Amino acid sequence: MNKINYLETISRRTSVRNFGRELPSQAVFDQVRIILESVIQGPFGSPLRFGLLDQSSFEMGNLKGNGTYGMIKNARFYIAGALEPGHLAMVDFGYAFEKIILDCTNLGLGTCWMAGTFKRDLFGGNFKLSPTEILPAISPVGLEVRENRLKMKLIMGFLGVRKRKKFSELFFDGQIGAPLDPTTLGPWLQVLEAVQQGPSASNKQPWRILRMGQAWHFLMDEDRVYNSLLAPIKPQDMDLGIALCHFALGAKELNLPGSLQILPAAPSIPGMEKYRYVASWV
Repeated sequence: MNKINYLETISRRTSVRNFGRELPSQAVFDQVRIILESVIQGPFGSPLRFGLLDQSSFEMGNLKGNGTYGMIKNARFYIAGALEPGHLAMVDFGYAFEKIILDCTNLGLGTCWMAGTFKRDLFGGNFKLSPTEILPAISPVGLEVRENRLKMKLIMGFLGVRKRKKFSELFFDGQIGAPLDPTTLGPWLQVLEAVQQGPSASNKQPWRILRMGQAWHFLMDEDRVYNSLLAPIKPQDMDLGIALCHFALGAKELNLPGSLQILPAAPSIPGMEKYRYVASWV
């Protein structure tokens, strides 16, 4: 696979819900399988497993009514991922699954994160989950039907699917609630804009980033009720993984210093009690 410009891929990637009957070439599917088989753990070490499922072979039929917003059409193949519950496992999954999504986008394929609205028992059975594994999310994968793109764009616009929080709501400078000044960020601005564009469950974008000196701290503004609706699956933990993925890929692409780390303690400043510390880029 050619080197990927992840910042460009992030900026153009959109969720695809309408797929064509024409299938990607075997060469493309081979590339997808290589991508999936290469991911065995997340950045914090949680074991992960991914695979490609052909729903036409499912015993329970064609999955009518399956999909986010009830709008997934004609998808035959799905990417599925499994993990065993553990500390930061959902964050690891979100990071890894989002990178897979971006790699598939680079291959010209359409995808759509699905964490709540799919037949989990059906997919889990066909993915042959072990007794200790869970299936946090899946994504259809295939070629987009472009003739209905404008119609879908209008519908998604009406539903607010592409709506994102303001820059000042997501990124703080030195203290909670103090917005970063974009004009002072240099190349880091591209990285944070990539994070701002990240998809999230119900568009809640629960991540917050606090810059303190040369360190960037990732915090979660957790909706505890919402995040427990699918327990043991935690969609907002996966959302944090997506934000971390966009940040790390962008920083590495621009050769910016630092790496993902978990500090012994969260920053001790006023206002931190509202947030859950997740990780840092230092």
